[in-house]
Amino acid sequence: MKSKVPIFAVLLLVLAGWVVGLGCYPFVTWSPLNCRYEEIDINTGRIRHQHLLLGICVSERIEDSAISRQLRTSDVVPDWRRANTFSPCVDHSPHYVFHSSIHQTRELERIRQLAAFTPDARKLASREVLRLWQTEQRDDAADAYIDALSALAVDRHSGAPPIGLAELADK
Repeated sequence: MKSKVPIFAVLLLVLAGWVVGLGCYPFVTWSPLNCRYEEIDINTGRIRHQHLLLGICVSERIEDSAISRQLRTSDVVPDWRRANTFSPCVDHSPHYVFHSSIHQTRELERIRQLAAFTPDARKLASREVLRLWQTEQRDDAADAYIDALSALAVDRHSGAPPIGLAELADK
């Protein structure tokens, strides 16, 4: 019985050495063995954070974004799209088609802090980002729209009247 414990420990060390030491670590990176997923609901703008361990979701948290807080839609069926995957010892995520979407929601919030928007303009901007995600099935077009909003906000941030629907119609 005593000889089985050291053999198990040796086998475990050999396996770990094979994975890390022989360059086989790329085969287990971003795997559901131990990773975190960030996903965006392209129908509401909510963000979901999941932690998987051995392929089983051990924690899940859904948070509102600037978009979902603005629109307050609760009766919509979610359409979750992967934005990021993180694993231990890997300092970057694979590039998904919605890779920038979570950053876009935060950027929209910063734009709204930089310049005043009317309530209708806030809702219109949020709806437009969702529409671009849904119709394009990626986040690239929303990037261009948010860049245009950012330029408008920078031009108007110094105490000018709030940005209204007319200003957003051109974007």
